Amino acid sequence: MRKKKIWIVIFVCLFVFTSYVRPVDAGRYYYSGKLKGGVSGRTWAIAQNTYNLYGRTVNYYDAALNAIYNWNSINPTTTSNVDVSFSHTSNFSSATLKFVIDVQEDVFWDGAAAYFDSNNNPMNPYSDLGDWSSAVICFNAYYTNLPECTSSMLKALAGHEIGHTFGLDDVTLTSDRYKLMWYETGPYRASGITTDEINWIRIIYSN
Repeated sequence: MRKKKIWIVIFVCLFVFTSYVRPVDAGRYYYSGKLKGGVSGRTWAIAQNTYNLYGRTVNYYDAALNAIYNWNSINPTTTSNVDVSFSHTSNFSSATLKFVIDVQEDVFWDGAAAYFDSNNNPMNPYSDLGDWSSAVICFNAYYTNLPECTSSMLKALAGHEIGHTFGLDDVTLTSDRYKLMWYETGPYRASGITTDEINWIRIIYSN
């Protein structure tokens, strides 16, 4: 799948950087950072519900909502009964997870995530120490509005990028291609949360 609009330069740079395929250390599928304050009792918002391109109107709100529903009620720790819980808010600026739709035709990603500290400064999950306070997830309509991007694939893409904002890295081994965190959009990637994602989340949020 495939990419254009105006965003702050550092934002776009982060998108491009985090979309590169990177070998994952054996047995390690997570960043050094995670979502500050945990993944319970948080909010999400979307800048616009639909986007029209190529004569198609794609419902991005439902893709984000379904992905959020998949993540909600998963217990992220081994020491607490509190599940992942994100509720929708119309207050976009205050949301922990923010979804936007953009058109980036000169890049190769169909979805990406950017991370920000409490002062709204961008963070790089590979090199910056510490946890991020919020994240922005971008759907690249240049690819995701194409007919071959099915609703199931769009839901999987949203769930995959949410996983990144929680602290999960891509998986790139062929044996992992049926997991949600598989790095490529396509028919292999799971549209729901697998036991591996749950186990990795528990490693992150139990520490």
